[in-house]
Amino acid sequence: MCVQLKTDTGAQRSVPINLGSPLRLSFRHSIYGSQIEEVFVLRRDGFELVQLRYGEARLVDFYGYENAEHENALWVVTPTPTLLPSLNLILSADASMSLHFDRHANFKQLVIQPGSALRLTVATCENSADD
Repeated sequence: MCVQLKTDTGAQRSVPINLGSPLRLSFRHSIYGSQIEEVFVLRRDGFELVQLRYGEARLVDFYGYENAEHENALWVVTPTPTLLPSLNLILSADASMSLHFDRHANFKQLVIQPGSALRLTVATCENSADD
């Protein structure tokens, strides 16, 4: 299986993945400026949100969660697992994000540039040389 990445300019890329491995999406909160990390598990039919990691306790409240654990200077929320068939990431001109595929040896991190958009889907790899 692969994660298909398609930019707003039409450029495409495939990243081979192992089902069940994590994908981390990191960015700064637009109001508070503190770090947020969303952790997804890669499934055949999409991305399962399994954990949220906040740099500040007030973000737990901001997003409406009642329970969080304080671990290694972060506030960790384990939400009800939610399966999303795709991720549509649209960044403002003053924002940036990064993606990290934890178990892919040759693809450590992808930085998504301010003012751009990226669509991620899980699909069968069309060509193993796309990486």
